[in-house]
Amino acid sequence: MNYVKAELHVFKRLAATICLGRIEEIKSILALLPYQSKLFYNDTCVNFSEGLSIFARLEKAYYSLQFLSSKSIFHRKEDYELSYRALQRGYEQVADIVSSGQPSKEYRTAMRIAALCSVRSRLVAFYRSIDETPLKLLTEIDLLHNSFAELLNHLVIPEDDISQDLEPLSLLIRSEVIGLADLLKAQSWTSDLYFMDSLLCLKSSFNELSNLFQPFQLTFPLVLTSGRHVNKPPALLSWLSNFYNTLLAKYSLYWFSILSQAVSSSDTVLELSNSEDPNLIAKVIAFQRRTNALCVSLFFDTACQTNPFLGHGYVLRGTVGDGPKGVESIPVIFMFPLGYILPSADIYAIVMQISGTLNVGELEEFYKLVYSYDEKRDRTYFIQKLEFRVFLALVYEGCRSRKDRQITDFISSLASVIRLQTLVASLRPH
Repeated sequence: MNYVKAELHVFKRLAATICLGRIEEIKSILALLPYQSKLFYNDTCVNFSEGLSIFARLEKAYYSLQFLSSKSIFHRKEDYELSYRALQRGYEQVADIVSSGQPSKEYRTAMRIAALCSVRSRLVAFYRSIDETPLKLLTEIDLLHNSFAELLNHLVIPEDDISQDLEPLSLLIRSEVIGLADLLKAQSWTSDLYFMDSLLCLKSSFNELSNLFQPFQLTFPLVLTSGRHVNKPPALLSWLSNFYNTLLAKYSLYWFSILSQAVSSSDTVLELSNSEDPNLIAKVIAFQRRTNALCVSLFFDTACQTNPFLGHGYVLRGTVGDGPKGVESIPVIFMFPLGYILPSADIYAIVMQISGTLNVGELEEFYKLVYSYDEKRDRTYFIQKLEFRVFLALVYEGCRSRKDRQITDFISSLASVIRLQTLVASLRPH
């Protein structure tokens, strides 16, 4: 086998063994690689192939989410972020063997692998940061998305013989980075109620993550069979699938009323939502019927928009009009039962609580459940801030206890899903 074909063959098989978990085959695969350079990894001198063997080991741990440290103070674990950085430094220091006045192929390959290690270390840092502070996916979503856009610059490489050799490895990392960037942007667009932008980002993330799942012989998003996956996928891929599914479910919930009006029967939307996991619409409907709530509703704060809010649904960019004011500046975007008309007195009571108690801009508002009973109207209200601009409001006839477990458990559960806290918690195996 000539050198050119050998290198491409090695990296293809290396990527396959990482994806399919056959790490024991690494040594025999790397024996075919014609590179002889030495590098230092954590003060230990290893050759080029041994460095790739370390990379494969780190990749296996990465896809298993082993880089999340244990909560136990007595548990000591390898710091995979530092390990990737150490390997990055090792490949960056590979001695340049000059051939015809140009950096050798071996040197250029080492530099590309160093770049992949750099991206991996930053991805580990990202997952750790949201694991430690789950609300970052709300409070710092735009900063996180910008950091991924910057990360993509590290993956921009010229089309040459090296890019062809390393494509099996770089595809895995590039698809994850772009897919995650799209998911983060979809979260941002959805929370600000941009109908088409959210949908396009979800579609783009679907395409990229499908590319990532293919080498693992998996279909994106993952499908449950009798409550279990047919083949247990790597933990990271399960989490990415959950991320996409959660955003899709949130999208369906926020635009349920609009989608129901756009088809001949609302049952069509309900049938489609039944395939979602989590199925937020079914969760809301079951809760409303079980607790005899007059309605379950979502309100949206239209303030601070770049363009005037001209109604819930798709509005063409550049459409001229005046945004709502006063009580109408926090309109209802979701209502169940469908067709229920919330009396203006109830709307006023809810909006006053939102604007006066839950819309100051403090993080503590996310953990504050507003309870209110109107004796004159004999109405009970439970109001919870879900996202910066989205609020949940439950209305009951008569006086309901502020400690009603059915109600408080539902609110807590729905809020955790909408804020992606449930998603982040699933990063760790239980």
